[in-house]
Amino acid sequence: MKDMKNDWRYMKQDRYLHDMEFIFKQYDIPYPAHDHCEFCGIKFGAGGEIQKGYTDKTEYRWICPQCFEDFKELLLGEWHCSLLQSSKNDEVKFEQSEHKGESIRDS
Repeated sequence: MKDMKNDWRYMKQDRYLHDMEFIFKQYDIPYPAHDHCEFCGIKFGAGGEIQKGYTDKTEYRWICPQCFEDFKELLLGEWHCSLLQSSKNDEVKFEQSEHKGESIRDS
């Protein structure tokens, strides 16, 4: 396992993400509202680079698919977070692209 605590995106998020439940879903908060990934800062929402990601029940914290994948071992392991089942419509495979939010739908 790569030491993600030395990654530039790690800024002690474990202080507030510890024990959270996440779900993968569409970002559907109306314009002009927007949010940023808790790790890389990519913008979610209207005019943002990404429209789907992982969020908590309150939809206050958002994590882009790439960062969730990169930090999954910390999130689901050491930080005791959990991943809730998303609906079939939200299940998406993301290509390994540089945070562009490009996706390929599962068939």
